[in-house]
Amino acid sequence: PSHIDMWVGQYEQAVEANKKAIISDKRYMAVTGQNNEFYKMYRMHNYHFCAWAAMFDGQFATALSYAEEAERQLDPEAVTFKLEPEGFPLGSVYLEAFGSIVWHVLVRFGRWEDIVRHPMKEDGDMYAGTVAASLYTRGVAFAA
Repeated sequence: PSHIDMWVGQYEQAVEANKKAIISDKRYMAVTGQNNEFYKMYRMHNYHFCAWAAMFDGQFATALSYAEEAERQLDPEAVTFKLEPEGFPLGSVYLEAFGSIVWHVLVRFGRWEDIVRHPMKEDGDMYAGTVAASLYTRGVAFAA
């Protein structure tokens, strides 16, 4: 229901729906041990959506919390994951992009000093989208 909530401006309801989805995902992982990268991509959508809805609703702490939680899960193994046998780079095409959420939250709320202090990823090849977002965001912060 959270997609519809966003379309009709019910941002708080969208946040709550995605919080519930994240809790359900954590329970599912605890019971099944399922944490492969394909399922991680699905779960990252819930974190991203929660942060996005929270940004629309003006909930800085919630948006940042879920963005940071997503960021912590995007380790090198996740972002370099490839589907076999063709070797489609699922991690770099889909998962890595979720690493930029924190930067978008910080710029949305005008947290210029936090942006400058926030550590940037060093591996621009592995985290290309995240590094690009961080450079853009830092540029905005320095211009503000």
